[in-house]
Amino acid sequence: MNNEVKKAMAAMKKQEVKAAEVTTTLGRPVDPNSTRQQLLALKEQLKEAGVEIKRGRPVDSSSERQKRLRELEERKAANGGVVQRGRPVDPNSDRQIKLQEQLAKLQARLVAAQQNNKGE
Repeated sequence: MNNEVKKAMAAMKKQEVKAAEVTTTLGRPVDPNSTRQQLLALKEQLKEAGVEIKRGRPVDSSSERQKRLRELEERKAANGGVVQRGRPVDPNSDRQIKLQEQLAKLQARLVAAQQNNKGE
C-alpha cells in the first residue's frame, strides 16, 4: 500500500508541474518596439549581412599599455616565442648546485625502481 501512495503522490506532483509550466511565464514581458530590441534587431541584420560589429571599448594605439604590449610582442618574436622575465638563473650558485644534486638522486632512485620492477 505504501508504494501505491508514493506513486499517486508522484503522479500528482507531475501534473502540478505540467500545469504550472503551461500557465506561468517567467520574467518581464518584452516590448518589441523598445530601443534595446530595435538595436538588437539592427545588430542581427548587420551580422547576417556580413558586417563586422565591433564590441567593447576602442583601443588607443598610442597609450603606454599598447606601447608596452608591442615591445613584449617584438621581444617574443625575437626570442622565438619566449619572453623571459625576472632575474636570470646562475647555474653556478649554491642553490642551483644543490638542486642538480637532488635531481640526480631522484633520477637514480627512479632508474633503480624501474630496474626492480623489470626484475620481478
